[in-house]
Amino acid sequence: EELGEKSNVAIVTGNIGNVHANLNDYSKALEYFNRALATHDELGEKSCVAHMTGSIGSVYLNLGAQY
Repeated sequence: EELGEKSNVAIVTGNIGNVHANLNDYSKALEYFNRALATHDELGEKSCVAHMTGSIGSVYLNLGAQY
């Protein structure tokens, strides 16, 4: 991030969210997805914003399926 690679950091942050989602640690997944979403939004990366929004939606879908 210090090198000005905010977009790449956001991508990796989203990937960490995917790891947590795959481990069924949905609260951590949401934390990372929302952090990535904020950065992508700040950078105006619309396709990445859409992707992170979908990932967040998938977490909530999985949370609903648990109850």
